Amino acid sequence: MHDAKGNAVTIDLTEDTTHRRFGAATLPVGRRAQLIALQQQLEWCEQAVIRTQRDADRAMRNSDLPDAERWQAVQRLRALSWKVCREVLPLISRVPPGLRDHDAFRGVEEAGHSLRRRTEDAMRDNANYAVDLVNAANDRTPVRW
Repeated sequence: MHDAKGNAVTIDLTEDTTHRRFGAATLPVGRRAQLIALQQQLEWCEQAVIRTQRDADRAMRNSDLPDAERWQAVQRLRALSWKVCREVLPLISRVPPGLRDHDAFRGVEEAGHSLRRRTEDAMRDNANYAVDLVNAANDRTPVRW
């Protein structure tokens, strides 16, 4: 996970932390603060997926762009979607059972559910864009009989 400045941050949900620092980012102290930080990171990831999805959509709609640039936009969307699925969403299931009845965990669940839906949409868009690019490339390739 990353903070607002893009620095990598690891949030330890298994114990209360007292004074952890990573670069310039101070990790939150206390379980409630850690759950809120996780919720904020999930929301930040969702915004990143939205921006990347929007960029890929713009690239696909811009007929002046070469296919290589379109592929790059589609690949960025795919890479981010898979990263969210493999690395970010599993963080929710790693919250210790003792914290799951905490009020702040409800916000984590809601943010995670929203991020999962957004990521599923991004993956669906990615598949459609890839098919469109392959079909467009096939249409331009002369067929020899």
